[in-house]
Amino acid sequence: MTNNLFITGFLRSGTTLVDKLINFSPRALIVSQPLFYAYLNIKKRFLESLGLPPPTYPLGNLFLQTGFQSEQFTSYLDSTPIDDRWIEEAFIACPQYEQSRYITWRKSPDSPALFCPGVSHTLRHWALKHREPISTLVGSKEVLCEEFIPHLINQGTRVILVIRDPRAVVASIKFGKGHVYANPRLTTLYILRQWRKSIAFALAFRSDSRLLTVRYEDLVQKPDLVLSQVFTWLDLPSPPNAIRDVPLYDQHGEAWIGNSSFEKYSTISNHSLTRYRELLDPDTLRYIEAICGPEMKVSGYRFEASKTPTRVAINNFREIPTNSSSGATPVESGSDPENRKAELTRLQYLTEDLPIKEINRWFLFEKAFTRLHAGAPVLNNSPQHLPTADTLPPRSGTTPEAWPHATRDSNDQPE
Repeated sequence: MTNNLFITGFLRSGTTLVDKLINFSPRALIVSQPLFYAYLNIKKRFLESLGLPPPTYPLGNLFLQTGFQSEQFTSYLDSTPIDDRWIEEAFIACPQYEQSRYITWRKSPDSPALFCPGVSHTLRHWALKHREPISTLVGSKEVLCEEFIPHLINQGTRVILVIRDPRAVVASIKFGKGHVYANPRLTTLYILRQWRKSIAFALAFRSDSRLLTVRYEDLVQKPDLVLSQVFTWLDLPSPPNAIRDVPLYDQHGEAWIGNSSFEKYSTISNHSLTRYRELLDPDTLRYIEAICGPEMKVSGYRFEASKTPTRVAINNFREIPTNSSSGATPVESGSDPENRKAELTRLQYLTEDLPIKEINRWFLFEKAFTRLHAGAPVLNNSPQHLPTADTLPPRSGTTPEAWPHATRDSNDQPE
């Protein structure tokens, strides 16, 4: 029997590293981003079915979304047949897309869904052709696709959601080769709202045994421990010891060179954990901790630039210049007065009782709002979640007292 796996998360969060590590098992085949444009097209068609024009980024952060509820999108996916034409159109729309060169679309109306009829069959066919012995786990990795999680787990697919310190995510997108791997016009605020979406889904589906939330920091600091638990959760044989030093390969059997924004590597590296401290100025660090403070707290990421999120940090922030020559106005600028007001209102709402409609607009899910309000951790030691690794050493000149909102138990670490 072949099981299905879907890996997702925000840009620069470590999803590619996770797919390469799982692909290390001879019983697993994880294809990296084979169908992103198909996911994009499905979301566009859903919006069109509601008479809504697609926004600039259809797979957006859902913050203050008023045109539909998350449950509507899930119901649409559960009930709408997605045929070959949809997938073929996605490939035709972007013929240069790297993965298109080896994914040959094949009809299979009765195959179990990876996200739509036929996709898992396509990946299995590729596995049978390229991998011995036959893979018992077949899946794919796609970024920005958290919205598909409820549908996928409804179909019996296991999902790994990868998260990373938002400060490191911003630094990885805004500096180095970040413009190669992410849209250079993404504003800091847009990045942070997308990051919060990942945490909202992690919180909302925290108790579902088909979802596993993995922190990038835990993975690169204690890979043997984390991967052992991931492989056990996936019913795969344990990975080799000292996997940190083992070269990684892609699904073609070719040596994989990491896609870090700052360096090349072919094994697991933890060099990027605190690079953001060198790249981000104090105002930006304070801004990130203010915008993402509640989510950072429940995820075990400690504050470093401020003791608590402040109005001043939000009002004083100026966007990091984008690496784009386009003169178009960036989407969701943190310097915009209306966006500042919205973020301050959101922090205030966390101290109030809200009707469910407002909770969905501001926090996406009632369960996410409840856990943010209570400060409950995203991760715990139950079988479906990984314990986090040891904390990183404090930044020079700081003490744990500088992070009063971070959880203090032995399972927490920043980044």
